[in-house]
Amino acid sequence: MAILLNLLLIAGLLAVVFGYNVDPSEAFASSKRLHMNLHRTESVRVRDKRVPNPHPPPPHRFPPPPPPPPHRFPPPPPPPPHRFPPPPPPPPRHPFHG
Repeated sequence: MAILLNLLLIAGLLAVVFGYNVDPSEAFASSKRLHMNLHRTESVRVRDKRVPNPHPPPPHRFPPPPPPPPHRFPPPPPPPPHRFPPPPPPPPRHPFHG
């Protein structure tokens, strides 16, 4: 209920800010007109999309930039191998001493 009251308050404030004076008897008629206008513009928009453009797009004013130059320095060499090998695995334990 509080949400509905908040929405009504917000709608009222927006109506005051934008200066809407809505007559309840005309509200349905205006919404119907708006709906029909939207419907008409949608159909016009779809029809316009299907008509091909007779004019080709103009060529680009500036050519694309050249590719970047190659790197000045070669990539670093791979890291050297480890100086000491890894330690050997520990010897197996005696079964009775866990």
